[in-house]
Amino acid sequence: MGNFLQKQGVYLLRNKPYAYFLTAALAFVPCASWLSVSVIALVTLRKGSYEGFRLFLLGLALTLIISSWHVLLPFELPIIGLTFGLTYVAALALRMSVSLKMLITGLVLFGLFMMLCIQWLWPIAITEQFEALMVLLQKSLPDEVFKTIFSQNTKNQSLLANYLLGIQMLSIILSTLSSMMMARYIQSLIYYPGGFRNELLTFKATRIGVFLLLISSIGAYYHYPLAISALPTLLVYLMAAGMLVLFKLMVKKKEWLTMLFLLVPLIIAPYVMLPIYVIFGSLDSFLNFPRLFPSKTGKRFSNLD
Repeated sequence: MGNFLQKQGVYLLRNKPYAYFLTAALAFVPCASWLSVSVIALVTLRKGSYEGFRLFLLGLALTLIISSWHVLLPFELPIIGLTFGLTYVAALALRMSVSLKMLITGLVLFGLFMMLCIQWLWPIAITEQFEALMVLLQKSLPDEVFKTIFSQNTKNQSLLANYLLGIQMLSIILSTLSSMMMARYIQSLIYYPGGFRNELLTFKATRIGVFLLLISSIGAYYHYPLAISALPTLLVYLMAAGMLVLFKLMVKKKEWLTMLFLLVPLIIAPYVMLPIYVIFGSLDSFLNFPRLFPSKTGKRFSNLD
């Protein structure tokens, strides 16, 4: 698979028509628009803003046209535009030697800022989005099931609406990161073999992220809308950091087996494993476990932190 991606990356970077073709073709494939964005990100990373911007306009225009035929919820099209734009800007930032670690933290902070702006300037959008989702669910679920799951209590609906905003913003951040990491991985295969892996392994949560999670958790307990919306993004941010530090502490030879060992419990018992990973990610931002236990991480990770 690595050889295939490397060959495709080399070919599209050397052939503009092929890059345009891939960007357009992937925009038409269901659930593959993120790969179209990856092509835009890769070209932007290697060839700069002008070449990337032309592909950005093509991919965005086609995706918006295709998506407009089957829009289910309000604001879907602006979300698509935000995802494309955010990935393009992220590629430009990464091109200017910004580390992947700083880029991830920057995307999280941007997501929090966007939720703050929506809560402050356009709170009606949160309610409209939730009501549209309820209409769709009411049509697809039996009445008894719908009434059982969703209480008619106004307070509960407000909480769910703010959680929905947080999940949407998290999906935008994850979609942007997926496209960026694919582009960065292909770039690494072509120009810096092994570079993407080493760069990814340097990621760790920042202390400000831990502080924001603590504030958000307290605020969510007291039902503050912004705190509720921010919680999903911050939890996933610190969960990823915790999984990565455990990966570095546990891995010996078969890295894929270690990652599988970390992912399966999260899928089976998320309510148990999520807090554990968040705690490890939070503690690592202060203690730096790989340096505390150098014998556990070994020579392969000794220079990453």
